[in-house]
Amino acid sequence: MRQILVEIPVYLLAIGALAIGAGMLFYGLVRRQKDTAVFGTAVAGAALLASLFYWPKLVEGTLPIFGFGSMLFVAFLAANWVGTRAARRDGMDPEPLVDMGLWIFIWGIIGARLLFMIRNPDQFDGPLAFLMIWQGGIVFYGGVVAGLLVFLYYSRRHKLPPFRVLDVYAPALAVGIAVGRIGCLLNGCCWGEPSDVPWAIKFPYGSIPHLEQLDQFPARVSLGFHISHRENSEPIVDSVDDGSWADAAGLKGGDTVRRVNNREVVRAERGREFRDGPALLGRLRLLRPGSPIELEVDRRGRIMTVAGTFTPEPPHSLTVHPTQIYLAISGFGLLALTLAYFPHRRRPGEVMALMMLGYSVTRFAIEFLRDDEPLGANGLTISQNISIALFVGGLVFWFWLRHLPAVNDALPART
Repeated sequence: MRQILVEIPVYLLAIGALAIGAGMLFYGLVRRQKDTAVFGTAVAGAALLASLFYWPKLVEGTLPIFGFGSMLFVAFLAANWVGTRAARRDGMDPEPLVDMGLWIFIWGIIGARLLFMIRNPDQFDGPLAFLMIWQGGIVFYGGVVAGLLVFLYYSRRHKLPPFRVLDVYAPALAVGIAVGRIGCLLNGCCWGEPSDVPWAIKFPYGSIPHLEQLDQFPARVSLGFHISHRENSEPIVDSVDDGSWADAAGLKGGDTVRRVNNREVVRAERGREFRDGPALLGRLRLLRPGSPIELEVDRRGRIMTVAGTFTPEPPHSLTVHPTQIYLAISGFGLLALTLAYFPHRRRPGEVMALMMLGYSVTRFAIEFLRDDEPLGANGLTISQNISIALFVGGLVFWFWLRHLPAVNDALPART
């Protein structure tokens, strides 16, 4: 897991913008291109002014590059490359397909984010949180619905052959899934259930799986003490583990934690402040195992301080199935399958039908090993129910295509 790949000093960005602007200005003057010179002047001027007035803040500030967002970008580039090659192989002009792919990617992300928001409204503390897609939090099937609507509109408006376009997009979608799931691994989302298989992985302290397991497996994952994780429930200590650092420090059941290392236990959400269990977890998440900790607690109306060395046990999540890797492997497998079948299809649309069937089966199976999605009334997750619908749709589409005349001889097979 690596949510942030690298943090770039902001002052380097300012220097880079100044250099680029100056270069554009020089190029515009030499080539007598007024627009280029003006734009370069604006860029260089803005960078210079920012450096003059805000240099101390620029030196201190950094720009985080998130692993999830980076892999989404790489997934888009990979899907674009695969789709372009498939289009040329099929004798199609790739340019309109690239344009459509860009709109499908944008609206697909929006749709995937919307479905995640509907499923997890508690993780959004304001409208701007919806835009923070680079930090993770999407549901693939939401993107499928949004992307399908864009596809239907764009292909009809530009009079593109829809089934041939679908075949081109099938391998592109597969590689996008494969690379995108690596982003899920870096972000720490879409994790699996606890397992002792040799290839099981663990996530670091404070990660999403670790925080979820604190509540789900309190007998196996502990901070040294236990609290209610419910919102609007005061951060009252329910119990303290015998022999833990909290026990040695003198923390008692019934204590209400007010401060952590002189920082008030409070969180802001939707314009309101809350002093509850999630607020305390948010403070503790910032600590490193093995670091000093000081808790100000209210014990039956008496304010007192307990201190010790913060040693949660274990200082990481339980080992779990690497379901993100399983999904990535299935994506690469579907990429190989669709590319191999592409030159042998007898009718346009068959490659996408094969993709629909393959993905729904693999996703349905892997969902049994995931531990981040709640089960519905029928004992299946939302994604599993959608997988069933997708599988049925793929079957219907496949057999419907089989009743159409075979036109494989008329399909180009250029490489």
